[in-house]
Order: sequence, then structure tokens, then C-alpha cells
Amino acid sequence: MEKANVYWFRKGLRFHDNEPLLEACNTGIPLLPIFIFDPLFLPNSDEEHSATGSTSGHKQFLFLLECLEDLNNKLEAFGSQLLIYVNRKPNDVFEEITTHFDIETLYFEKDTEPYAKERDALIENMMNEKSIQIHSSWAGHTLQNMDFLTKKFEKCPKTYRSFLSVIQNTRIPLPVETVQTVPDLPDVSTLNIFPGVPTLCDLGFSSDLNENEHSPFYGGESLALERLEMHLENKQWIATFEKPKTNPATLQPSTTALSPYITLGCLSARYFYHRINEVYKQKKKHAKPPQSLHGQLYFREWFYYLGYTVPNFDKMEGNDICLQADWNRDPEIIEAFRNGRTGYPWIDAIMRQLRTEGWIHHLARHAVACFFTRGQLWQHWEEGRDIFADYLLDGDWSLNAANWMWLSASAFFTAYFRVYGTESFPKKYDKQGIYVKKYCPELAKFPAKYIYKPWEAPLEVQKKAGCIIGKDYPMPIVNEKEAKAGNMVKMKEAYRQKKLFKLSGNQTNNTTTISRKKRSNSNKKPAAKIKKQQKGKKRKQEVAEPLKKKRGKKQKI
Repeated sequence: MEKANVYWFRKGLRFHDNEPLLEACNTGIPLLPIFIFDPLFLPNSDEEHSATGSTSGHKQFLFLLECLEDLNNKLEAFGSQLLIYVNRKPNDVFEEITTHFDIETLYFEKDTEPYAKERDALIENMMNEKSIQIHSSWAGHTLQNMDFLTKKFEKCPKTYRSFLSVIQNTRIPLPVETVQTVPDLPDVSTLNIFPGVPTLCDLGFSSDLNENEHSPFYGGESLALERLEMHLENKQWIATFEKPKTNPATLQPSTTALSPYITLGCLSARYFYHRINEVYKQKKKHAKPPQSLHGQLYFREWFYYLGYTVPNFDKMEGNDICLQADWNRDPEIIEAFRNGRTGYPWIDAIMRQLRTEGWIHHLARHAVACFFTRGQLWQHWEEGRDIFADYLLDGDWSLNAANWMWLSASAFFTAYFRVYGTESFPKKYDKQGIYVKKYCPELAKFPAKYIYKPWEAPLEVQKKAGCIIGKDYPMPIVNEKEAKAGNMVKMKEAYRQKKLFKLSGNQTNNTTTISRKKRSNSNKKPAAKIKKQQKGKKRKQEVAEPLKKKRGKKQKI
């Protein structure tokens, strides 16, 4: 049998900053570059979709196919090609490859997701049994080696600040050099591979899909690097970028919109970090975390770390960091939300943009997630998670779960009473409703006065606009004010139950009870420390007293 190595492409769909691919190419041993379309992730699969919760949308697969096309073009330029398997389980693929070739080493980039960890462990066991070496690394999809980070934390970092205090003090490894040569491709005529890069139809999607209705994003490493360089030309924008100050209602992205490329590994997160850092070094002043671009990468790293270390991170039950709430699962409400038919134009416009383009601004994501859960609809955040997973080009497993927990006030964020208004919030950015009119064209002729609450428009105004509310566009699915008031009561009760759980010595349903005696002993402080704290408190009171007299009445905040 011919000797060869295998590089297994999964998310690291790039030639730059790809350490295991670089190592594989530097050996000079003939290389089999493969990509596997696992049946678990394809439409109409008979497999139980336990790994993702639902089948992904066709625009995500179209973006992926474009990434693979770009990758294959680069391999062909080096005299090789991407070997693609369609609807094949990874263990079956490797059984076939090892039957036809004398494989020395399998190379791949590591993955944090539960299904990926289980899959990789199975393949590694298979390789070990066949005395085949494994070379895998974190290779730039995350800023740090996740196993290295686990040694840095004595307990789970449940706040961004606690994670930031560690990650900011660790050195982010430099990117490795871009692959400049690829070893020869061995004779693959005996392998059952797909001829070229498949189409959506080849993957099982309906032939009725109009592939010309493309999102604004085209896949591939080449376009990812072009977009990055375009942004880096505006050094002042990079240096002063603060994510909360961007606009969710613009018709063109007001952020970098690089997330789809980072999600599939067309752009290395580590490479992105260091390119931003080069700009920061040239500027005397630049934005800081959490608002800065580095801050956003740290958020991503934090969520990846939690997804890697917290069991059941994408679920409510069995998740140690998640609030246990009695959410509803109303099929009619869920489908109305999914299809942008809630009767609230701001929400519907966002959901329609999501479905047609596969991307929405982060504040738009916040608004609809809040609306769907604690704000107005009181639907389970897991249902919202699945809808986003179906349509987002950057529907990253860890980030998607974390953000739905955050916006439903189930983890990380406890100010559940702060709710995005369906009129007051978008009016800060778009008083005329231009964004709504684009994505809800039936409302295009409504006056700005009624654009966010069209049901309040007099009938003659509705007729003039050519849209009768309740007929051409739905009435509001709930009464916003009443729903919000009721949901706040429910959230308050969920937090009360959480507090009772803690008082009883439990962290969550899954943790064991800690004895009151042990807990009280652990809270005792050394006498010297108490004395020092009392002395400091007295000193603060002495300083504060004259200031209080000078200020007079206490000011309201």
C-alpha cells in the first residue's frame, strides 16, 4: 500500500495560521486532504439531530460550499485537490482510507463542541488501534489552547470580568506562517469520494431552491482576508471601534461582519487578534475591552471555554450556570416569530433579514432574543437557539447558546427588568423606519409616525398605505405592556427559587447539598483580617462624613 498522511478539514478551512496543515505539508509525505459531510448534519437525515438540535438552513450550506470551493482552488494550484465525502460517517471514511493506504499520521484542528469531542475520541481510538499517529492542535480557531486555559481557572469563570482577568494576562500565540506548498496527491481512484465540490441538491436540499437569492456574504478564505484588509486600511476605525456604538438598523453592516468567516475557520481568530494589535500599537489611544474588537474576541473565547468545560452548556436542564425557569413552548408563537409574523415590525424585520441573509447585527439579535423570551413572548430560549442555528451563517454552537442564555437572563446577565422596547429602541437609530420598510415591504408606505406601531394608524391611513393591519400584516401577537408585566413576575419568581436553592446548599438541580456547618465554617474570616476591614471601614466613614455635610441633601441617581 502507498504511504500517505491525512489532513482532515473541519472548521479550519484556510491556509493561513493552520499549524497542523503546515506540519502535514512540511513532511513531504503524500497528503490526502479530506472533508466529510456527516449525515448527522445533512437535511432529510434519518439520524437523530441531537448534536445540533435542528438541521441547518440552505444558506449556511451554500456559504460552506463556497468555502470548500475556495479551498479546493488553492489545493489545485499546488497540484492537489480536496477529497470530499458526502453522507458518510467519519469512522466509515477512515476505515476505507486505512484499507487502501498506509497512513502514517492523521492531522486536524481540535474542536470544542460535545459531538465533535465524542466523534474525535472515536476516530483517535481507531487510529491508535491501527498504530497511526495523531497530530492535532487548537491551531488558531481559538486564541488559546483550551486545555491550557482549564489549568488557569480554579472554578468556572461565570462573569466576563473573571475570565478577562486571566485571558488578558496570558500571551496569545503568534500565527504560524501560511502554507506555501502541498505534497503530491496519491492515487485516489480506489476511494469512494464525490467528484468535485457538491451542490445543494447533491446534499439533499430541494431543487426548488433559488441559489441566485444569495446572502450578502460569499464564503471562502480569500474573501475573508480581503474583507479583513479592507477594514484594516481604516486604522482609526479599528482603534476606536466600540461595539455598543454601532447601528443595528443600517442596511449595510456597521461592524466588521467577519463572524461568518471566523465561525468556519476561513479566518483565524488568532491572526485577526494580532492584526488588530498591530493597529493598536500604532495608536496612542484605542478602545478597551469589553467594547473593543479585542474585547469581542475575548467574549468569543470565554463562551468557547464555557462550551468546552460546562456540561449541557446549550441546554437549560442539567446546566450548572443556567437559571431554571418555567418557559413556554407554543408552536404557533414560535413559528410566527421564526417567519417574522409577530405583528411587531421591528422584530419581524430582523427575523426576515435573518432568514434571507443569514446575518443580523448583534443588537438586533439582542432585541429579538429578549422579545422572544423574558421580554414579551415567554418562549423557551432553547427554541430561539434552534431558530438562530437554522439561519445564522455564524451560528456558532457555543456563542449561540451563550447569547440566548444571556438575553433571556438565564446566565451572565441578571437585570431581567431591562427590556428592549419594540418602538423606543429602534427609534434611537432609525426614526423613519427605513430598515423596517426594506424587510417588511407591505409596510413601506406607512408614515414614520406609525411604522413601529401600524395597528394604531387610522383605517384611512392603512388603506392609503395599501396594507390593512390584521389582513395584510398581522395584529400584535401579544399586548406588549401586559406581557412584559406578567413576564417580570415570572422572572422574579425564577430568581427567588434560584436564591432558595442556594440557601438550601444547592447550586443547581445537579449539585450535591453542602452541609450548613461546613458552609458556615468556610465563610469564617481570620480575626486579623476582620480587624483590618473594620479599621478601613472606620476610616472611610471619617472621610465620608465631612463630604456628606458639605453636599447637603443626598442626590438622586
